[in-house]
Amino acid sequence: MASALGATSERQPAWSGNFFVVDQLLEAENNAVRAGLLLRLPDAVVASKVVQMQAACREVGFELGSDFLDVRLAHQSAMRDRQGNLPSPIVEQLEYWRRGMVAIAEARP
Repeated sequence: MASALGATSERQPAWSGNFFVVDQLLEAENNAVRAGLLLRLPDAVVASKVVQMQAACREVGFELGSDFLDVRLAHQSAMRDRQGNLPSPIVEQLEYWRRGMVAIAEARP
């Protein structure tokens, strides 16, 4: 049976050969490993591959990972002030989500 990402029931990565981070998200042992991976991603990778990475997170039931990518993308897209600073609420939201991902990443079994 094919999954939403096109993977078969044998857990073949849906994006195999296309983008290695998506394969790593799909094949990770648990959400702690996934959270650690999402924390290390450069902003440019998030911006260019967010749709594929969010699909992979949802495929494995890691909705918080998908939401974290939304927050990171919103942070990158937000309007800055005259000095190039982000509005405080956006900075606080990103930090809140970052700390949450760190907590998940550090909760390895």
